[in-house]
Amino acid sequence: MNLNEAIEHCWENARKEECNGNGDCASEHEQLARWLEMLRDLMEGKSGPEKPQKADTDDKHSHTGMVYKCRRGIKGLLLRILDLAGHM
Repeated sequence: MNLNEAIEHCWENARKEECNGNGDCASEHEQLARWLEMLRDLMEGKSGPEKPQKADTDDKHSHTGMVYKCRRGIKGLLLRILDLAGHM
């Protein structure tokens, strides 16, 4: 299974679980699919963490600032996974 197949598999399972009334499992599959899409985009050089607006960088408690920090953390984690897997 390649990365695109894994992404599609996650989305398919999310739809199935939603139809079966298992919202928690569906949400987890959706989140995994999104992370895999981020990984694919990072591997293809298509995306990186979005820069927050200047006002948001000054307010450590702003929602956008927290999202930015989270995205940086996810990018770092995904890059580390790639490094460990020998793809970098």
